[in-house]
Amino acid sequence: MCSIPKKDKVSDVYSACENLPQRFNKPDCVGGYGQRKQHPLYKTSQNDYGRLPPNIHTMPTCFYGSNTKFTEGLLRFGMYRYHGLNTELDKSAVMEFQPPNFD
Repeated sequence: MCSIPKKDKVSDVYSACENLPQRFNKPDCVGGYGQRKQHPLYKTSQNDYGRLPPNIHTMPTCFYGSNTKFTEGLLRFGMYRYHGLNTELDKSAVMEFQPPNFD
């Protein structure tokens, strides 16, 4: 999976869960997120979050995947659709012109 030489794994340093995916166990496989050049007047701290690549101390030690039962049901049966009678007036997307009142 990872073409970078193996340095450390998260499970070597910390007690990690058995089902920890390789992307969390070997942080050397994940590169940094890069840095975009920012305007000095509008510089924010958002760039600091992805500045450094992840290491074994910043990776999670457990992974709890969510089940996809709800999504599988949506794929099988489709989204809910209301089949009742719509009695609301449609609203125009264009504003109606009202001449100014010069009284």
